[in-house]
Amino acid sequence: MARTCDFVVVGLGAMGCAALAQLAGRGRVVGLERAGSGHRGGSSHGESRILRLSNFESPSYGPLVRRAVEYWEAMERVPEEIFRKVGVLEAGPAGGTLMTGTRAAAEAGGFSSEAMSAREAGLRWPALSLPGDWEVRFQDGGGYLRADIALTRLREIAVATGRAEILEAGASEIREADGAVSVVTDDGDVISAGAVVVTTGPWIDGLIPALRGKLTRSRQVVGWFAAARPQTVAPGALPVFCFDHADGFLYGFPDLMGLGVKAAFHDLGETLARPEDAAPPLPSEVERIRVLLTRLLGQMTTEPNVARTCLYTSARDQEFIIDRDPARGCVVFASACAGHGFKFAPAIGEILADLACGARGGEGPFRLARPGLD
Repeated sequence: MARTCDFVVVGLGAMGCAALAQLAGRGRVVGLERAGSGHRGGSSHGESRILRLSNFESPSYGPLVRRAVEYWEAMERVPEEIFRKVGVLEAGPAGGTLMTGTRAAAEAGGFSSEAMSAREAGLRWPALSLPGDWEVRFQDGGGYLRADIALTRLREIAVATGRAEILEAGASEIREADGAVSVVTDDGDVISAGAVVVTTGPWIDGLIPALRGKLTRSRQVVGWFAAARPQTVAPGALPVFCFDHADGFLYGFPDLMGLGVKAAFHDLGETLARPEDAAPPLPSEVERIRVLLTRLLGQMTTEPNVARTCLYTSARDQEFIIDRDPARGCVVFASACAGHGFKFAPAIGEILADLACGARGGEGPFRLARPGLD
């Protein structure tokens, strides 16, 4: 079967759904997703993602996060349906990567960041038991995204235009010739388009050969833990948190859904040759999270209510790659979100749509050709 459209988006996680919604406003678009949007084998599943306004990874993220927040809030049918502003608490050694970076990002972006001592933090949020010499900062305007609602809403926005079609299929090949591009699906169907956007996460280098050897896939373990004092970890009693501890970079959420405190290490986990190689969580991995969580937030149960794995796709410099395929000018892509890309999805979708509509690639901090990726 053959069909023609203006754009094809391959992979409908956060970035793909955002690109789909953008492109549906600019022409006819077909979205391909082999396993279902938000499937647990990828990187966009689950009910929550942190939204930090000042991001320690780079001060340059300020405009990107502002643009993303504009989109998230515009999508909401009721206030805080998607972006829930419970605040973000960051703490760690003053000279560490987290606190040095978040101070710089807050200053560069003009974001509010309240400084306090570890003792003051403990009085304000009774669950906390932080080292006395740590620096502590609170982003009152930050919080978390309801990731599941966000993905659904992006798809709804695209479909509501009447110009988007979503197919349960993957792409086996992308061909470009004579200024035209086509996608061959797993079933052998051919979709011809003016441009193709590829956002297949840990599978992306199968369709974008220029990324081969430049990405690392890692298996990350997430657990949900019941607290001995549940009232101290409820929304309102505890914000989203990020802790730069010597035993690992720990992040987590208050008990949002009655499943317990969601927590995980942001450090890169086991490297995978293939995304399909990700094994279920091991008891020792879950215990490592519980031990540090107990040290900093109070006693947690030995077993979490739930434990899952997710995947990070990272570049060597831990930065995003958003560009045009150097071998095929009608193909653009986004990858290497390294576990902190979801919050930016609407803004990155806009960048991808601009590239698909002819904007220049190969520029800016997210370009493929940059020092450290050669």
